[in-house]
Amino acid sequence: MTALARLQHWFRTAWRVTGPQAPLTWLVSGFVLLLLMALMRTSVPLVQRLELILLDAQWQALRQYRGPVPVPAEAEPVVITIDEHALTQVAEPLALWHRPLGRLLGRLADAGVRAVVLDVALPERSFEAVVPGLDRALLEGLARLARSTPVTLAVMADPDGQPRPVWPEAVALAGPQSFALALLPVDVDGQMRRLTHRSAAVPDATPTLAEAMLQRLQPQAAALPPGAMIDYSLGQPMVPVPVTALLADEPDAALMARLKGRTVLVGSALAFSDRLLTPVPLAPGAANANDTPGVLVHAQALRTLLAHRAVQAVPAWAPLLLALAATLLWWVPARGWRGPVTTGSAVLGLLAVSTWALAHGQHLPVASAVASAVVAMSSRKALDASLALRERGRLRAAFGGYVSPQVLQQMLDGQLDASRPDGPRPMAFLFADLRGFTARSQTEAAQETIAMLNRYYDAIIAPIHAHGGTVDNFRGDGIMVVFGAPAPLANPARSAVLAAAGMAQALDDLNVQLAAEGGPQLEMGIGIAHGDAVAGNVGSRSRHDYTAIGDDVNVAARLQDQCKPHGARAVCSRVVQGFLAAGDAHCRDLGELPLKGHTPVAAVALSWPRTGEQDDEHEQAQAA
Repeated sequence: MTALARLQHWFRTAWRVTGPQAPLTWLVSGFVLLLLMALMRTSVPLVQRLELILLDAQWQALRQYRGPVPVPAEAEPVVITIDEHALTQVAEPLALWHRPLGRLLGRLADAGVRAVVLDVALPERSFEAVVPGLDRALLEGLARLARSTPVTLAVMADPDGQPRPVWPEAVALAGPQSFALALLPVDVDGQMRRLTHRSAAVPDATPTLAEAMLQRLQPQAAALPPGAMIDYSLGQPMVPVPVTALLADEPDAALMARLKGRTVLVGSALAFSDRLLTPVPLAPGAANANDTPGVLVHAQALRTLLAHRAVQAVPAWAPLLLALAATLLWWVPARGWRGPVTTGSAVLGLLAVSTWALAHGQHLPVASAVASAVVAMSSRKALDASLALRERGRLRAAFGGYVSPQVLQQMLDGQLDASRPDGPRPMAFLFADLRGFTARSQTEAAQETIAMLNRYYDAIIAPIHAHGGTVDNFRGDGIMVVFGAPAPLANPARSAVLAAAGMAQALDDLNVQLAAEGGPQLEMGIGIAHGDAVAGNVGSRSRHDYTAIGDDVNVAARLQDQCKPHGARAVCSRVVQGFLAAGDAHCRDLGELPLKGHTPVAAVALSWPRTGEQDDEHEQAQAA
């Protein structure tokens, strides 16, 4: 087999497996279109937001079901907060907190802390002219701390994100390397997840507070890659220490011992100042992660860096490759359960792998792949549904005139199974035949005969279908109808009699038209029987008919032959009469009738009023 032949064989096999109802050119064209969409989808803002939503859900799931990752003691910072209670205890307004801050920095120096991050806005200029001694109080505390401890001081940003000027005296004491931008990187949804401002577009951005502190504590540490993220699955919620505990005249000895050798962050916890959006709550008992004090976010970032758990982004080709691979779901037929189940399994698998990777410090974006999987399955489902509707319309147009509506509907629904016949179950059978039509056809042209038969069948088919009858076959001027298959009926016998009444009325109406045209009058005989039978496809695999088999099929055919001798429009078995309601038909008992090739059957003659005269008068005229 040549390579081209193998390729053709593979395509034909794939086509059969993925659904031969779809033209191969359509499948290939749709797949190529999905691949192009997957290549562009990673830059779509909606997909980016979905990615962040999935990431936050993964962090929350990891904290809830795996539990927070323990933080090594040397990496666990202590957070000191300025809250509303502190504002009531200190006489000076917050803008003039030079003395309290100076005292706090001195106490931290006395406690022997490892490092300090001051997330508090220092003055941009001297206030000595406003209140003499303010500058000295703050600068003395800063000098004491800076001599023994690495200090990182916050630089506030203006509305454009640019660093504000810093008090020159503070720069001189702490050193230029001690200042870092207090503004955290913000994602498109306004949440804080990134550790660094650096990116491909801004490689040398001002470091964040946590990043600057890491450089002070670990000068040999490698620079963070662009896109590195805070690990929000790390550590228990942080319990801040109120600043008033350290501003007291005699600070608690246990607190001072706790501070020894620890990294300390000082910042605001005021209700309407420096509040940030985070994926998970960072304070104990906090129900709303969208109202987190900024100092806690910096502390979580520092936790992440000191514990060496910065979340790294996987190579850019990995999520793109997953998105392209997810488009392969286009080749899975969406009809039935296979499409949704396969797509659901693929999506759950992607989320599981991505969550596992996040637990191990790698961020694997899967939103684009999930979107590709859903789009591929939905598109294939839409294509299959469109083709199925087109095929149903084609089958209905092609075969609607050859089979009964019930059979056609089950064919379209795929419910007719030749290997599983219906039954045995109660069914009714109706045979109808035109009297004297064979002799009349010998004297008429074939075209006239067929035209007359078509008018006759057009007239009587409507009431048959109206009462749930399935036309088994046409035999010249005769017809066989099954009631109760393929769709079961509550009362097949009564449905057959009501259909016979409609047929009789339809024939009367046709005869009125024929009389007006000067044509011959038609007479019809009907036989009806009821009993258990089996219905299904009969024939070969290449050609078969839907029919019913049972003893009462023959009984109905033989009863139809009894109509003319007994002057009746319809004859049914007495079993059928037992299923009728009052007014369904006039019944005349015929006793036990001998049937050709069958034991005698108790029968009843059925009649209905004719158009323009009473049925019994017509029967009496026929008998005379």
